[in-house]
Amino acid sequence: MDMNVRKNLFVWIGIVALITLFVLSETDVAGTVFGKSVGKGGVQHSYVIRRTTPHHPSHHVTARPVSETKRPISLPDVDPHQIVVYYDAPVRVNSTLDVRVWVTNNEDEYSDPAHVVLYAYASPECFINVTDPLVYTSSEFVIYPGSSVGPITIHLFTVNETRETCRLNFTVMEDNETWAEESRVFDIVPGHAATVTVIPSSVNLEYNDTQDFVAVANDAFGNMITSDPEDFVWSTSLGYIYPNGTYLGNESGEGYVYATYEDVTGNASVTVAEPVCIRTAPTVALYVNDTFMPLQEGQLTVEVRNNDEGYCTPAIYTVTPYAEGWTVDPASETVVVDEGGTVNVTF
Repeated sequence: MDMNVRKNLFVWIGIVALITLFVLSETDVAGTVFGKSVGKGGVQHSYVIRRTTPHHPSHHVTARPVSETKRPISLPDVDPHQIVVYYDAPVRVNSTLDVRVWVTNNEDEYSDPAHVVLYAYASPECFINVTDPLVYTSSEFVIYPGSSVGPITIHLFTVNETRETCRLNFTVMEDNETWAEESRVFDIVPGHAATVTVIPSSVNLEYNDTQDFVAVANDAFGNMITSDPEDFVWSTSLGYIYPNGTYLGNESGEGYVYATYEDVTGNASVTVAEPVCIRTAPTVALYVNDTFMPLQEGQLTVEVRNNDEGYCTPAIYTVTPYAEGWTVDPASETVVVDEGGTVNVTF
């Protein structure tokens, strides 16, 4: 091999070696680089890490972004920004409602602090205040990543009527953009009892008749709290009343029925007539055992039946048998017979 050929061979071998070294030194490695300031959204960029001069003792890495797409940094299934709302239940009419709000920043620790403003909107049909509809705006506050601010207390005054599906909306804004939102739906319930009305308000009953009473409890603004008879404590000064509001007039005279709810009592008057008794002549039957003659003691039986109707005291009868030509001993017998009952007298 001549000298020129040998020289050219060495040149080509050197070129191939340089190309191989260059290719090996430019191997791409997938990876992620976190910057110290990745923005308020708590984001990261995806990068490809390129090894440069990997065999050199002072080599370094360079990073170039593969995608500019941003995504929030947070724990799985946890919102990066959270609003937690608490209020005391039940929410009663015509009362002050203190709503306590906490705002949490769950962004990555390298995120910038958020400068935000809290807005609370209460629908006018649920609340009344100086401003209608009420819009509450808090002063601007700073919330750092991984921390919370609160409680921020919002004072609301409820309307005088019960409502359903009242809504409170909360929005946290940052640079005029929505940072977090939350909403609460609830009822405004009646206030404490102010009046109890018993229905009917007055009744006249025959002796031992019954009457069903109902009661209605209202708050100071006329909102009905309950009309379930079993929600009340019933009592009476005359006769008897059951826990469900059914009255029994088993005592004659005049009195009251009372219904109590939350220490508030209403009443109705009752008048029960005197019991009526219809006296009727008794029925008398005579039985004679004539097996033996002459008649002996115990062979003559008189059955007396009390036919009175209504509410009668027991009747007192005197039984005096008379048999022509016969002597009866004793000559008469006095008996007490209940209404509808019978008594046998033996002579």
